Amino acid sequence: MKKYYMLLVIMFIFVNMAFQGKEVQGQESRSILQSETVYFEDKNLEAGIREKLNKLKGEIAKEDVKKIEELTLNNKNISSLEGIQHLTNLKKLDLMFNKISDINPLGSLTNLVNLNLGYNNVNDISLLSNLVDLEELRLQYDGIKDITSLEKLNKLKVLDLSFNKLKNLEPLRSLISLNDLNLYGNEIEDIEPLSSLVNLTTLTLGENQITDIKHLKNLKALKSLQLSENKITDISSLSNLVELTDLYLNGNQIKNVSPLKALKGLVHLFLSENEITDISALGNLENLKNLSLDNNKIKDIKGIGTSKSLESLRLTYNEVTSLEELRSLKNLSILNLSNNKISSVIPLSSLANLKSLDISYNQISDISPLRSMPQLALTNIEFSGNTIPSYVFSDKYIQELTLNTLSPYIQEAIKQYYGEYRQYMNAGILNAEKKDGKYTFKVRVETFVGPHNPPYGIETMTIIDDYSGIKVQDFKHEDEK
Repeated sequence: MKKYYMLLVIMFIFVNMAFQGKEVQGQESRSILQSETVYFEDKNLEAGIREKLNKLKGEIAKEDVKKIEELTLNNKNISSLEGIQHLTNLKKLDLMFNKISDINPLGSLTNLVNLNLGYNNVNDISLLSNLVDLEELRLQYDGIKDITSLEKLNKLKVLDLSFNKLKNLEPLRSLISLNDLNLYGNEIEDIEPLSSLVNLTTLTLGENQITDIKHLKNLKALKSLQLSENKITDISSLSNLVELTDLYLNGNQIKNVSPLKALKGLVHLFLSENEITDISALGNLENLKNLSLDNNKIKDIKGIGTSKSLESLRLTYNEVTSLEELRSLKNLSILNLSNNKISSVIPLSSLANLKSLDISYNQISDISPLRSMPQLALTNIEFSGNTIPSYVFSDKYIQELTLNTLSPYIQEAIKQYYGEYRQYMNAGILNAEKKDGKYTFKVRVETFVGPHNPPYGIETMTIIDDYSGIKVQDFKHEDEK
């Protein structure tokens, strides 16, 4: 009997030892499994990762996330990046419009080439110093004051630091690979550190506190330069930048624009809200298509007539009296002359391509020279604030009413052409006839994709209204230039 009990005890011990061994082994397995699993603190980040992996349930393994090379999670209400450090093969990461403040988990993502953290709450960017392969970095609207951590990122080609709180640009001095630098909306006064960035083609410095721009004179590769809303008076250093095509100088204190005559490649020039009186030097700009001179002190527009490539010209809120100089601008399609001292519009009658005209708040009493212009519909002329006969206003109202009636047919014709509905604007009646009980309207509109998109194209059509109803004929499309 004793032997029997002894045997039972021995068997119990062996069973217990085996059970404990399995339990230890199970704990070790669970530990190993946990070490290979990625956990995300932020559920919105996890949801984005799961969508990318097409894995809506179950644990996420490290091996899974290592497959991700590009990730875009805009406007997902993400506040924590914990867990993202395991995406070690990420090359492109876009986290714009979230609520991120701590970017420490990004410090190990050394394969990143393109990173967008714009519109978050990122103040401390010190961890970015590890990401030495970055070529594109966007940190707009983040409240950043210190950019010391960027000074070693010498592969950067595109850097957006707009709308932050920057004053000191010294860390940017060594980033000589930069092609595109955006510093709009900061607190910058001294731009001397930028003088070494000779590969820049686009530089945006608008809305700062800059007075001296002499350090830009050697940036000869620049094609686009934005200096609007500063305190600049002297632009003589810009005469070296002969590659410029786009120049924004609006909202400064500039009086003398003669240094710009050397910039023969300029296509778009913005000089509104300055103290300019003489624009004769701008006549040398033979490639200029878009010129804005609103809110200056211009009385005489002599010289501008030789800028024969001009397509859009703005001269609102000046003291212009004569338009003779504009006769030769045959390519003009948009002209805004509101709030001047103009009495005669006769010189404009030769502008055969004019499609939009604002002559409001002048001293004009007769617009009959404009009524026969082939591309200028009455509905595309703004002439309020003048002493124009009331019947002209009635004519415009009738045309607007007619266009409202024709609107469904215009929309249907646009749909037929594009295969989808598109919005349109600037509708105008170029010609209207009545013969043998039939009305014929030649209508032009500009189509565009959405409310924030530029014009997509110009559509011209003939609309017939007769005994059989209203129908569109001869629909013609022209790409917007």
